[in-house]
Amino acid sequence: MKSTLLIVILVSFQMCTIAQVADSCYQKTQSKSDVEKLEPIMCIPNGYYIVDVYEEDLNADGRVDKVTEWFKEKLNNGDTTFHSVYFQMRDSSFSHFATYDNLTQLYFDLHSQSTDVMLEDSILNEIKFKYQSYGDLPTFYNGGFSVEFYTDAAGYKRLFFEFSNGRSDFVLRKEQDWLAPQTSTWTEGEQLEEEVIYSEEEGISVKNFKILEYLE
Repeated sequence: MKSTLLIVILVSFQMCTIAQVADSCYQKTQSKSDVEKLEPIMCIPNGYYIVDVYEEDLNADGRVDKVTEWFKEKLNNGDTTFHSVYFQMRDSSFSHFATYDNLTQLYFDLHSQSTDVMLEDSILNEIKFKYQSYGDLPTFYNGGFSVEFYTDAAGYKRLFFEFSNGRSDFVLRKEQDWLAPQTSTWTEGEQLEEEVIYSEEEGISVKNFKILEYLE
């Protein structure tokens, strides 16, 4: 009788635990069209929402992976945009690979972006004055992604991070300096000023990438 009671208690506890885990998976989206793209594993903290879901074969294994882009529902100066990468497995399930907080610049509202506005937070104020533009987002493609931003020295810079099976990581493979962002009316030869290629071994990990180091 005691054994039966213990089994019932354990089963009840397990069911309760599973329910709590399921209930804690917060998946608010900015757009209804993104809801159907989400997998059960794609959870974010309460108070945030998912603003985009990208679908690309990021590690070039023949399966389409997903990236959720998310940030606070009520953004304040200095807040971060996050990108969570999920690889698709052979059984079509998804596994969380990494969440990055360094693929975009920090958020500043339109008023604060003005060079005439001084912020009370001296650290944020210093960061803000290093930024040359706002709103640049990473571009995801087969095998990796690129990060774009402006610098005083090089103009428009693009960094390409590609997945390395040997390092099981996204590593910097190519760095480009442009006179201006590439558009349909400009050819690469006219606008591309410089390009540096890195080997798989020498390229830095995206985990060690810091936009501010390029803006010094």
